[in-house]
Amino acid sequence: MSKVGKDNTKYAEECIATMIRDLKIRSEYPEYLERIGETPIRIMKFAYKAYFLDHGSNIHHYSAAALYIALRFQKAPFLLMDFSEKLCINLFKLARCYRKLAKFLNVTLKLNERLPSIDPSIYIPR
Repeated sequence: MSKVGKDNTKYAEECIATMIRDLKIRSEYPEYLERIGETPIRIMKFAYKAYFLDHGSNIHHYSAAALYIALRFQKAPFLLMDFSEKLCINLFKLARCYRKLAKFLNVTLKLNERLPSIDPSIYIPR
């Protein structure tokens, strides 16, 4: 891997650590953030090794998307809209990066059986 790829991975790790710290402060569910471990960092490293992310990719948005995917694996009660609001990230850019990253991971890892659905009605109390 080139030096640039290693720098981008390190920057992605820093972005994810900052986002986790911010979410712990602003979130009602910090216990989910304790359980995700290294999953978002592993997702980003995998995306770099497979050349999914290149020099022109917005690392900040893709790091947030990787963090959201890791939280979805834990079935955390976060909607993408709430997630983007808590991290102060544009919802539409985050949704685009999430969709692309999830599609990439689905094609390479067949995650569609394990990734829970996005149906917001499961998070809304009746």
